[in-house]
This record gives sequence, structure tokens and C-alpha cells, in this order.
Amino acid sequence: MVSAVLMKTSPRSRHIARWIGIGSGCVVLAAVLFAVFFDWNSLRPAVARAISSRTGRPASIDGNLTVHLFSFTPSATVEGLKIGNPPWAQRPLMLDLPRLTVAISLWRLVTGHLVITRLEATGPQVDVEENAEGKASWEFGSPAGAPENGKAKGALPTIRHLDIADGRIRADLRPRKLSLAGSISADESQGDRAFHLEGQGEINAKPFSIHLSGGSLIDIEPDKPYTFESRITAGDITTHSRVTIPRPFDLTEFTAQESVQGDDLANAFYLTGLALPNTPPYQVQGVVHRSGTKYRVDHLQGHLGGSDISGELAIDNGGPRPRLTGSLTSRKLDIADLAVPLGAPAKTPAPGGGAPIDQPRQLGGTRLPAKRSIADTPGVEAASVAAPGPGAASSGATHPPVSGGLLPDADLQLNRVRGMDADVTYRADSVMASKLPMQAVRMHIRLQNGLLRIDPLAFVLPEGQITGSLRIDARDTPPQSALELRLDDLKLDQFKGSGNGPAPLEGTLLGRVQLQGAGSSIHKFASTADGTVTLVVQNGQISKTLAELAGIDVVKGLGLLLAQNTQHVDIRCGVADFEARSGVLGVETMVIDTPDVLLTGRGDANFANEKLNFSIQGQPKKPSLVRLRAPVTLKGSLAKPAVGVSPEKLLAQAGAAAALGTLLTPFAAVLAFVDPGLAKNANCAALMSEQEPVGQAQAQALPLRKSQQPPQAGHP
Repeated sequence: MVSAVLMKTSPRSRHIARWIGIGSGCVVLAAVLFAVFFDWNSLRPAVARAISSRTGRPASIDGNLTVHLFSFTPSATVEGLKIGNPPWAQRPLMLDLPRLTVAISLWRLVTGHLVITRLEATGPQVDVEENAEGKASWEFGSPAGAPENGKAKGALPTIRHLDIADGRIRADLRPRKLSLAGSISADESQGDRAFHLEGQGEINAKPFSIHLSGGSLIDIEPDKPYTFESRITAGDITTHSRVTIPRPFDLTEFTAQESVQGDDLANAFYLTGLALPNTPPYQVQGVVHRSGTKYRVDHLQGHLGGSDISGELAIDNGGPRPRLTGSLTSRKLDIADLAVPLGAPAKTPAPGGGAPIDQPRQLGGTRLPAKRSIADTPGVEAASVAAPGPGAASSGATHPPVSGGLLPDADLQLNRVRGMDADVTYRADSVMASKLPMQAVRMHIRLQNGLLRIDPLAFVLPEGQITGSLRIDARDTPPQSALELRLDDLKLDQFKGSGNGPAPLEGTLLGRVQLQGAGSSIHKFASTADGTVTLVVQNGQISKTLAELAGIDVVKGLGLLLAQNTQHVDIRCGVADFEARSGVLGVETMVIDTPDVLLTGRGDANFANEKLNFSIQGQPKKPSLVRLRAPVTLKGSLAKPAVGVSPEKLLAQAGAAAALGTLLTPFAAVLAFVDPGLAKNANCAALMSEQEPVGQAQAQALPLRKSQQPPQAGHP
């Protein structure tokens, strides 16, 4: 247009315009000749330096670099592209790519959108690592390769054609004890033009596969949602997802309909990095929303073993550690499922459909056959749990597991507990328990920088409740733990066992448990425990069979037991006070007072070997020349207690009643010194009004602690 205007003015102007046109044509021709004949390989060092600058990784191009500019979809092909791992990595290369072709939409680029119209990768070899400190080789963001905390990773440009052939990938994520090796490929079929991505291999020596499928990529627009489905199998875990991305392929924002099932929810740590509790076989589903570093799980529902589960969860990956928050509810809880997070074996179906078998576990990870742990997998770093330091022997760390024991010996996975934070509430509205009359369970779980607290921890029974707290400090090795429980107004006739007859004990039970110990499992904790256990029974009844066995008449007692006699005798008041020292729970005071018999106990329970050694001795309050007394014993183990009559020499009865007389002051002293709080609640004051005072001889008959003896007159 400018030339036309000039041509109308004068011959000189037309001459200038002609030279301008010739010059423009020469520039275009030169650009075309440059693009056609320019040796793009001369730019390989500059391109490699640019890649290094952007990634903070050494990079090189060992093959040809070819560029096609004159197209509405300009493209470039690079051969022999190599990008290195950071210096701390065990393998030198993160990416070895024999051939890569990338084409972009010129029109979209002009309008401000990067749209890749074609991405073809042939034979890519990917090797990524994450070290014990959490540094990941695939995170760039700075020349040193350090990630930018709080910023989500996963935003990719729109890709309209993706073709990956003969890809191989290896991953070694040491904080998660995860090792992955497999192949990957992607293409769009020539029929329905659907997109498919396939991957398969092994994860921690177990089969792994991934399958993604979606609509044709050719129709993708940057501002229109794209939906695809994925199915992932990793060991025992199977996930099925339907994912919608508002802006392809910005994976920092998506919504997914998710279904997950497996043998143990704790194994999801390898895929999610979350230290979830051990569970029986599970199946859960929900809607997952991601927004940057934050995830939200809505409408969560499913089953863990025989228990249902529902609720809402949220995960924030923006801080130094993932943080899990939420609220979970079970309409019906199978109490056996609640034991699994504590390390009890889970019942899993036997091969061939036989009876369920016990699956041994580690807390936070399933044990592999022959007690082989995840850390045994080749290429995976050993567990981060440090070896016991000085004093480990006294801490119980050297106690071997008890074969067939009651206390679980599954170790808490310290690296996982230290690697995340949590604030989750849980409640069960009803409880299935064959031997425990339980109605509800409530707990509030908080985990902060390796300190785990469950407070409150509450079990509600039809009559009475057990409340308390648990504290596990996993910042130490071995972990330091403290357990406190309070038994409030428990009616003993609720506990009838498996039979249909009356309960052997009736009355109201009050109690308090305060224990501290060290160890990475329940068994190790108990084997080192120090503290006290106090139980008080008031306004109760005891089976006359048990009373007779304890001291009135052994022969008659056995006869009543065999005849299933249901007579009871009153319990005026009972106190059992135990003290734990280095894992041995010994009797300090055990007194049960009935109208006819005074029962006293002694002995201990050794939590290290789980052996029981208790005896209850009865003394009649009325003289009898024909009745003999022999202690009733409780021996065996915690898992299999055995009740019997001691064969030791029977004690002479003559003079015993006179020595004991009636009980008043010593018993009141016992109750007061055991636990003032329990003494205040226990209604044993009737003893003081119904019986005569006793002398010093009677007081010495009770096994009081030296520190609990009543003060002498004249002393404070």
C-alpha cells in the first residue's frame, strides 16, 4: 500500500518503492535460504546450555538437531538428548532420549497459548530418585534443582498428539521405600482415535501396571475440560479413577471419581507418601479434588474389614510435611478391625478358599514372607529406624517376640510417622464385639512432627465407659510412650464371656491405668513399662464357687464349680493395686472383703514373656475346724491363662480368724493411699460404720506398701 501511494506521486518515489520491494524480497529469500541451509547442529551447545540453565542439571545433545520453521505447526527434532541427575543421585542420567520430535501451533502461540500439536518420543530412558532427606531429582525450579515449597507441580502444556515408543522408567524413592522398574508407551489408535497410555513392571518386587485411556487428543482445547480414566495396580492395591481436568493438561487442578481396594491401607504409603494406619482388607471410594498443593476427599465411604467407614478428608502438601485432616465415622465397627492398627494380625483369606489366616505386620507396612521387609528389596535403602543406643537392653528392645503371644510385636515405622502430620477424629456409633459389651468408640488423633497423641480415647459400654489418652513420641529412638486410662462406673455383670450363665462377678468397677515405657511395638512398650494400675470394686457380688475355692472349703468349692452353682456372696469392697517396674506388673495391694471371707492376693505378670503368676488366698472370718484353705492360682500366659488350686501345703486355720478379726481401718487406709480420686468415688464407707475398729495386728495382715502405711499417732 505504501509503495502504491509513492508510485502515484513521482518517478523518483516509484524508484524508491521498487528498491524497497526488492530489499524486502531479498530479506525474505535470505531468511528462507538461512532456514533451509543453516546447520542447526551448530546450535546444539547453546540449546544444551539453555536446558541446563532451566533445569539445574547437566545436559547434552549428542545427535542431530533439525528444525522446520516454515509451517503453521513448526517443529524440531533432537537426537541423543541427555539430562543428568543431581550430584547426590546414585545414577548419572535422569533422561536418555534417543529421539524427540516436538511440533507447536503457531497460531495458538501468537494468541498466548502453548499447544503442542505433536510430541513423539522414541526409546526414552527415565531414571528418577528421591533421597532420604526428601530431595527429588525430577524437581527443578532453581539452578540447584531445589523445589519451590508450597507451589504445586504438575502443570503441563496442552498436547494434541502423544506418542511414546519403547519407553523405560526406573524410580528409587527411598523415603517411601519404593522401587519401581517398568516400561511405558502411549499412542492414539487409528480406529476410534482414542488415547491410550500403558505401563507395566514391578514395584518393590511386586507386579505394577497402569492403563490410561481418554478421548482423542486432537480435539483438545486449552480452555475446555478433558476427561480420562485410569486403572493402576501396585502390589495388592488396585485403583480406578475417572479424572476431569478443567485445563488440559494442568494436573494441579482436577476432580476424580476414585475407587481403591487392597489388603492393607498402610501400603498406600508407597503411592501417596501418607503414613496411613494398618487395616484389614479394604474397599473405599470418594471424590478427590485437587487445587494446587491441596487435596480434598468428599463423600468417602467403603469398608475396612467388617467395618464400614465414611467421612471427609483433606491433604495439604504445601508444607515441610504432608498434613492430613478430617473426620471419619463408622455406623458399625467390628472390634477385631480396630486391633489391626495396633499390630494385631489381620484375617486374610487362605489360598484355595480355606479358613482365614493371620497375616503378620509391621505398623505402617505389611511384612513380606519369611519376615522379609520392604527394606530388603534390592536397591532400596534400609529402614531409617536407628539401632538402639545405650540402655536398649533395659528398654526392652532385646526381648524376643513371644510365640503366640497376646501383645502385638509389630514395629511402628518411625520414618513414616516422622514424615507427616495429621489431625483426624473418628467415632463408631455401634460396635460388634463377641466378648465385650461395647456400644461406641471415640478418638481424636493428632500427629505433629513425630509426636502422636490420641486424646480422647474413649470406649463406651452399656453401663460405664473407659476413657483416656495415648502419647507416642516417635522423635526418639526407641519411641517413648505413655498410656493413661480411667474406668468409670463399669458394671461387671456386663462381662459374661461366651456362656449364657450369670456373670462370675457383679458390682461397679472403678479404675485407673498409668503406664510409661519405650519401644516401637506394643510388646516392647509393655516390656519396659513403669507405672500403676488400680482397680476398685464396690457394691458387688462374687460367685460363691470362687469364694469357696479361695478359702472356705476346697472340696465343696470344686463340687459347686462342677455343678455350675450360681449362688453369689456380697463384696463389701475390693481393691487391687499394681505397680509396674521394667515390664513386670506386681501386686502391691489386693483385698476383697465379703461377709464370710477376706481375700488377699499376690504375684505378678511379666509382659516380656507374658507369663502370669498370681495367687488369691482366702481367710474365713468365722472359726471352722473342718474347712481348709488353699490359694487359687492364675498362671499360664496372657493369651492362655490357667486357673487352678495351689498344691502347696494347706495353711492351718486355727487362730487365723482371731488374728484377722474384722476389717475396717486397714482397708480404709488402703483405699485412701491407693488413689484418692478412686477412694472418693468408691462407696466403701459402709465398712467403717458396720464393723468394729481393729488393732495393729489386723493392720499388719494387709499387704500395704511401706510408703502407704498409715502414719503413727503423733506423726504428721
